[in-house]
Amino acid sequence: MLDFKQSALGMEAIMPHGGYARRVDDTKSVISVIVPVYNSLATLSELINRIKTSLTKITESFEIILVDDRGPQAVWPVIQKEGEEDARVKGIRLSRNFGQHAAITAGLTIANAQWYVVMDCDLQDLPEDIPALYNKAQTENFDSVLAVREDNQVKKRRKIGSYLFNKSLEHLADIPATSKIGNFRIFNDSMARAYRAFPEKMRLFPALMSHLGFNTGELNVVRPDRSEGQSGYTFRKLLSLALDAIISNTIKPMYYLVALGFIIAFFSMIVAFIIIMQKLIFGNAVEGWASLMTAFMLMSGLQISVMSFVGIYVGKVFMEVKDRPVFIISDASNI
Repeated sequence: MLDFKQSALGMEAIMPHGGYARRVDDTKSVISVIVPVYNSLATLSELINRIKTSLTKITESFEIILVDDRGPQAVWPVIQKEGEEDARVKGIRLSRNFGQHAAITAGLTIANAQWYVVMDCDLQDLPEDIPALYNKAQTENFDSVLAVREDNQVKKRRKIGSYLFNKSLEHLADIPATSKIGNFRIFNDSMARAYRAFPEKMRLFPALMSHLGFNTGELNVVRPDRSEGQSGYTFRKLLSLALDAIISNTIKPMYYLVALGFIIAFFSMIVAFIIIMQKLIFGNAVEGWASLMTAFMLMSGLQISVMSFVGIYVGKVFMEVKDRPVFIISDASNI
């Protein structure tokens, strides 16, 4: 069983006796493919075989790291079986469901290669595109190449939840987000080491990777329909993920709240001036208990909302300073 510590350079995996689980440089693979696994039991073996077939077109020096994120389906026995047949297939089993982006972090913590590929497990990210991503990075000297889905496929699959998620990230968090780009990409070891150096607990893989910079290219790919089940990202999960991403990357919403306060105060002064003029000039007594109570309840509601939003920021800071690990590994195969 692996244990973890927080170092000055981020999360590092260590063995119980204190030796680092990451291999030394002279045993680096050429390519390491990290796949967070949540369900997709029926297609997992096919995914592994197709990844191996694609990688052998590039090199025999590769590793496939499958991270069992403790979904409802029993995928760990399959990962162990595939690892027994091929030592290049490595498995990590998390102690509970930590989420896709924590699972990606776990895989990148253990992986040791010159190049890294992150992809989903549902066969919508085609393993056959890996050689094309690698070749583009090599021939055009990119540090990273993103897999970009075709426009017509995006329109076909776009749902209200993912659309609002991407737009909120773009506008509030200044994070480039589009339905055409997901987790699927290739990047070099320099970017992987930079990613590991980020210590925060609220992690969104594409957001952190975009924050790194480096020389990044794009490659258009075809994204097929899901062969099994449905996406695990419900509207509620997307909303929660968007909120975490916004809070962990920007304080822009706080400026909007400040602007809202000034706007309300400005209109309040206008209304107060009108009421005073009506009394002084026309002698009209201002009536309207119902309107007064409506305004009072409106302001009370706004105050509660603003305080609650600030409380969320404070709560997230509290979660960060507790310094709990991003993930915990309960079992490993070929690591």
